[in-house]
Amino acid sequence: MTHHSSRIFPSLIMSLVGLIVLGSPGQSLAQSYKEVELEVAGPWSYVTDPSDATRIIVISPNLNHLMTVISGGDANGYTGQLEAGIYSLKFQTDPCAKHRPVTPPKMYDIPTTAVPTATSDALGAKNKRVAISLPKPCYYESYLESHLKISTAPIDERTPEGNYTIWMAMHYTILTATTSATLYGTLDSGNPFQPVTLPFNNSTMPPKSSAISVIAYYANVGEDYPCDGHSAEHFDAAMSLWDQTGMYRLFPELDSKASQSHRYNYNTVACPQAMSKHMDAKMVTAESLRQTILKIRSALSQPNLDPAIKLTQDLKETMFPLWNPSPPIAVRNDLDQSLEMLKDLKRRSESFPKPSISQFLSVTEYLRAPGRADCHAVQLNIDSAVP
Repeated sequence: MTHHSSRIFPSLIMSLVGLIVLGSPGQSLAQSYKEVELEVAGPWSYVTDPSDATRIIVISPNLNHLMTVISGGDANGYTGQLEAGIYSLKFQTDPCAKHRPVTPPKMYDIPTTAVPTATSDALGAKNKRVAISLPKPCYYESYLESHLKISTAPIDERTPEGNYTIWMAMHYTILTATTSATLYGTLDSGNPFQPVTLPFNNSTMPPKSSAISVIAYYANVGEDYPCDGHSAEHFDAAMSLWDQTGMYRLFPELDSKASQSHRYNYNTVACPQAMSKHMDAKMVTAESLRQTILKIRSALSQPNLDPAIKLTQDLKETMFPLWNPSPPIAVRNDLDQSLEMLKDLKRRSESFPKPSISQFLSVTEYLRAPGRADCHAVQLNIDSAVP
C-alpha cells in the first residue's frame, strides 16, 4: 500500500490563474486561448466525482475551518463562508496546451478498497463537510507544502519526515473570451442557494495570475505552538471522514509566527500521536470575538464604564487560555493595558474619549486569530483521483 505520492499538490485553495497561451494542436487558429488556475488551498481531500468522471471533488470537514470561494489567486485574502453542502464550480474548458515544467503534487494517498462506500459516506455526511465539484485540470502544481510525520506505528526520531501539498494550483486552458465561472450549490439545510458569478481576477499578492480560489481557512482564535494541535485535529477529522483508523501523526513545533520548525516533541503526553476519535468542535471563532469587541466599543459610548470593563475582563479570560503556552505579547499587552485604562477612567469618573472608541482593542481585533489559509494539515488523494 503506497501512502506517499511522488507528486505534489498545493493545499486548501483553488485559484484560476490566467496566463496567455499560444494555440495547441486541435485548437482553432481563429480563436485565442489563455491558461487559468484554480488555487485550492487548505486541508482538502480530492476524489473523482462519482456522477461525472471528467470532474473532481474537493471535500473538507467543517471542523475548526471555514470554506469559501473567491476571485483571485491570493488564498490569504479569504473572506466569507460556505454553508455545509455540495457545490459545483462550472466554466467551459478547452483542449490543453503545452505547459512549462512544474512541481508535481505530493499528497497523502488514501485507498478506500476496504470501505467501498467511503465516497458516498463522505459526500452524504450532512452538516459535517463542504464538498465542491471542479472540472479536472490539464495539470496540477504544488504551490505550498508542509511537513510532518505520519506512520502506522508510534512515532520517534527514526520516523521519516514527509513533505505534503497544502496548496494546489490546478491549471486549465479556456477561451480568452471566458471571464468568469459560476458556483452552484445544494445546501444541507435545504435552504436555496443563489448561484454566484466569480470573475477570474488578478490578485495584488502572489499568485498574481487571473484566478479563482477555493479555500479552507483556519477561523478560530489561539495557537498550540508545541504540537500544532489545530492542524492535528483537522487531519484527524479528515481521516475520520474516510474511515481511516490506526494511524499516528506528529506535527512539528511552531515558532511565534505560527511557522513550522523541524523540531518534534516525542512526549506522547504533551503531544499525543494517535489519531483522535472524538474531535472537539467547541472552538472559539475569530468572528465571535470580533463581535464581542464591537459590543465593548458600543458600551464605551455610555457614561457608566462598568459594562465595558466587565466585557473586557470576560474577553481577556476567554482569550488568554486559547494559546499554548501563552498568547502573543501584543495581544496580552493590549488587553491588560486596555483594561487598566478603563479602570483608571472609572476611578477618575471620566468617560472614554469618543474619537478613540473605534481604535479600542484594535491590536487584539487584528491578531485575534492566526489568519492563515495554509493550515498544515495535508491534502489527501482518495483512490488516486489526482494522477
